[in-house]
Order: sequence, then structure tokens, then C-alpha cells
Amino acid sequence: MIGYLYILECADGTLYVGSTRNIELRFEQHQSGRGSRYTSSRLPVRLVYLLECPSVAEAYALEKRPELVAGQASRIDRRTVRPVTGTVSTAG
Repeated sequence: MIGYLYILECADGTLYVGSTRNIELRFEQHQSGRGSRYTSSRLPVRLVYLLECPSVAEAYALEKRPELVAGQASRIDRRTVRPVTGTVSTAG
């Protein structure tokens, strides 16, 4: 089953990295304050990157890469990540 690695930009400018099978539902959860403790106090969030992976396990493994965990998402290889172009509703 396809999985997604995603990066959210929070209202305070910090980045949140996550993985999911259903990006639309997960984004809605984050935007409504139910996605994670971290993002719930930094609303609104904006989906800035989305990477489709062959499985959620692969997406999760990418999520745990040291440069992402350290909050240095800017060091991601941009050739493997595509910018989000409105495929997910940003309505709260």
C-alpha cells in the first residue's frame, strides 16, 4: 500500500515531518489540532512537501532520517521530493 512522507510548516516557522497512508485525512487531523501534540500548538500548518513512497514503512523510515529528526529538513535531497501543488485541501 502506498505511503507518504510529508513536511508541514507550522505557524511559528518550524517544520514537522510525518508519514501516513492517507495524506488528506492526516492533513485534516493536523489542521484541526488532532494530528500531533507538536502541531496542535503551532496552528495553522501548511503542507510544503509530499513524497509518495511504495509503502508507509518506507515513508516512516525516511521520516526517521537523522537530518529530518534534527529539524534540518532543508537538507533533504530536493530531487526526491516534489513540492505540493494544491492536491490537499488547506481549508481548516
